[in-house]
Amino acid sequence: FFKPPPEYRDQMGEFRSPLVFADGSQVQSGDWPRRRNEILSTWQETMGPWPAGIEKPRFESVKITRRENITQRQIRIEIGLGGQMMDAFMLVPDGDGPFPAVLDVYYDAQTGIGLGTPGRDFAWQLAKRGFVTLSIGKPGTGVNLDDPRQIPARPLPYFGPEGKPVEVQPLSALAYAAANAHTVLANRPEVYPDRIGIVGHSFGGKWALFASCLYDKFDCAVWS
Repeated sequence: FFKPPPEYRDQMGEFRSPLVFADGSQVQSGDWPRRRNEILSTWQETMGPWPAGIEKPRFESVKITRRENITQRQIRIEIGLGGQMMDAFMLVPDGDGPFPAVLDVYYDAQTGIGLGTPGRDFAWQLAKRGFVTLSIGKPGTGVNLDDPRQIPARPLPYFGPEGKPVEVQPLSALAYAAANAHTVLANRPEVYPDRIGIVGHSFGGKWALFASCLYDKFDCAVWS
């Protein structure tokens, strides 16, 4: 299953090289930053341009809990399109910070901290290893710590706040939310602002991929 048939081996298809500008000219040494901007602009035009990022997202504390050697903060943060507030959890390990940080993205915020779908607790595992972690879910998804099988959620893809025009493709809209979540972490005194990564699995994997490709400030990205 991991070896293509002989007739397709080494046949990579007739795909356009990324080292060619839109006008057909070749990318020369020193041109790559300009070509990168062209690629990004093309994607943004195709999927819908982002609004300006939120410079100082609102941060509302809901509940603070101690778990082992970690402080768990249930919060609501202003990161969605149109300034939409989203449920989230921030885990801060004991010790003298600042710490590197990782944003964990999934269908819901509580799975990442080990209180949702089993086997997907990346935020919790990373916090135990000395990272500040921020776990978020799809906008419109709530929290139900009493019964993770009944987490309130909108079934539709995320197009932005209800009742407003759809202007950004769903995965790009989620990437915009992740970019603002990066700002939330970078503004925290517990976090090194230049050492923030993103991780995601399945739906979260696509989300992490889009976010890290469309927003340069993520220093590391892991998706499966």
